[in-house]
Amino acid sequence: MAELKKTMGFWMIAAIAFLNLVNTGMFFGVVIGAQQSGVDSLIAWGILAALSIYIATCFGELTSMFPSAGGVYEFAKQGYGRFVSFLIGWTLWVAGNIATALFTVAAINALPDSVIPASGFFIGTLFVSAAIAKMMLAVTIILLLNYIAYRGAEASARIMILLSIFMVGVMLAVIVPGSTEIEIANLSGFALQWSGIMLAVFFLSETFFGWESASYMSEETEDAARVVPRALVAVSAFVALMMLGIAIVTIGVLGTGRVIASDTNIMLAVLQHIEAIPILITIVTVGIVVAILGNASGNTVSLPRLLLAMSRDKLFIEQFADIHPRRQTPHKAIIFQAIVSIIIVLIAFAGPNAKGGGMYAQLLGLLVPVSLTLYAAIIILVPYFRWRLPDKERKFRAPLGSVLPVFVAGFFVALLILWTMGDPAAISQLRLLGSFVFFSVPIYLLLSYFYDPDKLIGTLSFFSQINLLLENFLLPRRIRHEILSMLHNANGKHVLEFGSGVGTLTLHLAEHVGSEGKIYAVGLSEADRNILERRVKKNGHLHVEAIHDPHLVNRVHPSIKYADIVISINHLSYIQDVKKVLREIGDIMPRRGQIYFVEYIDMFHILPNPKWLSNIDTVREVFAEAGFVVNVKVRHGIFWNYLHISGIKERKDIPYI
Repeated sequence: MAELKKTMGFWMIAAIAFLNLVNTGMFFGVVIGAQQSGVDSLIAWGILAALSIYIATCFGELTSMFPSAGGVYEFAKQGYGRFVSFLIGWTLWVAGNIATALFTVAAINALPDSVIPASGFFIGTLFVSAAIAKMMLAVTIILLLNYIAYRGAEASARIMILLSIFMVGVMLAVIVPGSTEIEIANLSGFALQWSGIMLAVFFLSETFFGWESASYMSEETEDAARVVPRALVAVSAFVALMMLGIAIVTIGVLGTGRVIASDTNIMLAVLQHIEAIPILITIVTVGIVVAILGNASGNTVSLPRLLLAMSRDKLFIEQFADIHPRRQTPHKAIIFQAIVSIIIVLIAFAGPNAKGGGMYAQLLGLLVPVSLTLYAAIIILVPYFRWRLPDKERKFRAPLGSVLPVFVAGFFVALLILWTMGDPAAISQLRLLGSFVFFSVPIYLLLSYFYDPDKLIGTLSFFSQINLLLENFLLPRRIRHEILSMLHNANGKHVLEFGSGVGTLTLHLAEHVGSEGKIYAVGLSEADRNILERRVKKNGHLHVEAIHDPHLVNRVHPSIKYADIVISINHLSYIQDVKKVLREIGDIMPRRGQIYFVEYIDMFHILPNPKWLSNIDTVREVFAEAGFVVNVKVRHGIFWNYLHISGIKERKDIPYI
């Protein structure tokens, strides 16, 4: 298995964690908190600051136990098993792409009207509306960020270190001058309305999301079990301090009334109120846009590692586990991520918001509840692993890790309940989230059936009668005729049908070889075998032996010692170790024995093929290694295509016609 190159150190991991932890709440959170609970929102900021630091210690302990590219997905796999870990990994990946869309939309909307006029503009004689211009700019940003990620983790991290320094400068540009203008009266009058405070905690929590980001980089970090936890906790403490400082300065300078009524970015409002020098306001204006894009860059670099880990475990398309030989990055996962991010961004800009923000608020409303649920599920693994794996090495330990994570997870659940009771839109958003989870279940089942022989056998058995009814559709007559026409001098030969199904081709083969020949019809499903036996008996084909082999994905059945011809219909893609099985097929065949395999590829013209079947040259190489010279061609179909592999057992490099 290819591994990522270890190029990351403390400061690189710290930069990635920083850019993922400082979210859009840095710019909009103070207003949202004040709307929920006025000056009491400062208590909410304090609660979140403490929670953020503690949750970072929980993620630090888990990372020190399982320092792999999967990060959170790996924690979930160890604690919950494949299905739940798939749901968590898949949901976190999509949530991360939603967050990237949020950041991109926020950055575009933070641009002054002088950059993209609301009335649109002309390029030569072509009129470009503001909405189209923003969409084009957003797509360009997504492509640029993913290109940076593609270039390599080390290069990306250096850029993110610079972005992090820039973002800290933006924060300090508000905190330092603003702290000298605080009016103490603005920070008094706490009402201690806890329902409002808890709602503020709920809506402000997005400000601190991103603890999982650093864990995805573990495989590329030297001594990750020590470095990643320390960087994560240090950055979480720093971010908590800075965000609390921004909240105190903003409310202290403007007062809750002006904060709530503000129609501009709240950090700029502070600088304008204290009459900061124009150059500082300009720098912060530019800095806000750059900082938001810095948030997006953190996700763009870290999330492909999650996809890579899932693909390695056959819980996503296996091609996404590929690592670029020169860049040492999961380049195919990055390309796929770029496509998904662009789609989400375009959806976000398609809404009715006059500024082009579209579904920004709805995206945020989806992100917070799903993230809180997932974080609760992850942090309770800390006490679970302390009970289940007490001897597992931990180079970092969360304080009170045997008890406190349970209370924090319970607190998150309470926030979700309070939100559903207090927000009229909560139920509809939960339904949408539920439909998203429901959509992921068929994906898991398809992947499981594709890679898990036991599940595959059950599925084949379930569909046996349907396959019998649809056999002329599933294996068209023209394909059957082409196969039979290629079998030279088959009369009296021994034929192994590798994956016989319900006998669609078996009956024709039996007639083709005649009563002096022999057909070994081997299938995965016992239900298929029973149907096949009835059919050959009805047709009087006593020279057909139907064999049920539940291990067909891994071997040639040991009872078969010889075959002149081997035929397989749509079975290669299920084989676990195709080179081993092909060698076993070669072992039972004479020199110049014939093979003819047909595989269904490009299913519905959208589903990916198994990696080795995706390239004709690779197919030839795999067969050549097993001692076969083959001709490979593709026949096009309506719902899928057919890959025909015909050849002979011949170790010499001779052409096969």
